[in-house]
Amino acid sequence: MIQTGLVDLDRQVGGGFTEGQMVVVSARPGKGKTTLVMQAAEHVAHRFPDELVVVVSLEMPRVQLTTRRVAAASDGRLTVHQLKNPGGLMTADEFPIVEECLGKLAPNVEVCDRASQDIDSLVASIRDMAGRHKVALVVVDYLQLVQTKSASKSDTREQAVSRVSRALKVLALDIGCPVIVVAQMSRDIEKSVTGRRPVLADLRESGAIEQDADIVIFLHADADLDSTAERKPVEAIVAKARDGGEGIVGLVFHGAWGRFENLAPTELERRAPEARSAEAAVPGRKGGRVARGVEAARFKAHAEAQRSARSVTQRRLFDETL
Repeated sequence: MIQTGLVDLDRQVGGGFTEGQMVVVSARPGKGKTTLVMQAAEHVAHRFPDELVVVVSLEMPRVQLTTRRVAAASDGRLTVHQLKNPGGLMTADEFPIVEECLGKLAPNVEVCDRASQDIDSLVASIRDMAGRHKVALVVVDYLQLVQTKSASKSDTREQAVSRVSRALKVLALDIGCPVIVVAQMSRDIEKSVTGRRPVLADLRESGAIEQDADIVIFLHADADLDSTAERKPVEAIVAKARDGGEGIVGLVFHGAWGRFENLAPTELERRAPEARSAEAAVPGRKGGRVARGVEAARFKAHAEAQRSARSVTQRRLFDETL
């Protein structure tokens, strides 16, 4: 059983995700899809340190994911915005926090950020990894960016997406672990003046996604919420769960440092009186020295690419602290 670490969400889907399940996480842009699946990946990697967590990121490069992971591990001490421009926005006292947080990242998260992958090579690559190491979880972000080698020039976009969806479901069954797939939502939901909650029909481009998925989770925020709020209430709508039940789970999204938390009981009672919340204990585990060094080098290379616009003093500070 694979869990996200968000106890109310895990409870709603039947205790967590099981072997062979395809889990779809969908929302409109900017609603935290990548944040949620990466948080789940990190949690699973810490729980199963001897197994791989494979993340296929077709939209966001590895260094950007690392930036988000570091911010999430900082418990609010560093923001994503700071980490994108460390030499200009971070103080000397904050650079050791980066090293500390890099040490907290699970070293068994394998990120593949090659954007041009087609579904056949993607599946073959994951099968190869699963043949050499036990895989606890696969994350694909996101489904509509996975390319296909069309069997026919007359194939529609829906047929192509259907093939990708089916291939990922078969992959989950064959390698015996859950596959979490991020999927886009139709723009039609934005045309609703009432700010209605999404439904399964809102999954973009293919009804096959709904059919193949064992669990479908939508992320939804009220239209009148301030997007700059430090604590943003978000609904995780479980629209399909074969081993659980449909329902709405309250979460809080911390946008500045990219992390979801369980909704506090007082807030939850105000927004959804029938639901309850509890805090999840996420076990910590420091990564190996080699893995930390690799991630630190990548982070440093990303930061150094921005140094031309900084003063000599800032550059000297950056060299001495990172």
